[in-house]
Amino acid sequence: MLYLTYEDYHGKYGGLLTEQQYAVFGARAAGTIDRLTLGRAEPALAEHPDLKEPLELASMAIADALHGRHMAFQREVKGIGAAAATDGYSEQYLDAQAARRAAETGCRDLLRDALGADPHGLLYQGVGCCV
Repeated sequence: MLYLTYEDYHGKYGGLLTEQQYAVFGARAAGTIDRLTLGRAEPALAEHPDLKEPLELASMAIADALHGRHMAFQREVKGIGAAAATDGYSEQYLDAQAARRAAETGCRDLLRDALGADPHGLLYQGVGCCV
């Protein structure tokens, strides 16, 4: 489920991604929110309409962050290709696992910031629910 439409992303929140970019990164943001909340965001939104704006803000921030990460990765890959083509010997390696962990932590932080005190326990990772 998309938590934020492109119209709201662009009009209400002033997002900078194109509609095509948001179709990709908005869907990834929604998937990230669902993964980080262990699938509790959508049912909680149905029960608690006050979650709409925080989830919209989180979706916007995460979509922008995922797009930024994608662009940075593209630049790194191009840089590695250029470095390998020089006369001198140089090697560069991408640590994909470290980059993924850093991005996951960043997305979790963005979601935590958007949810604030998290009164509905969406980020609770224990057994059952904290509320």
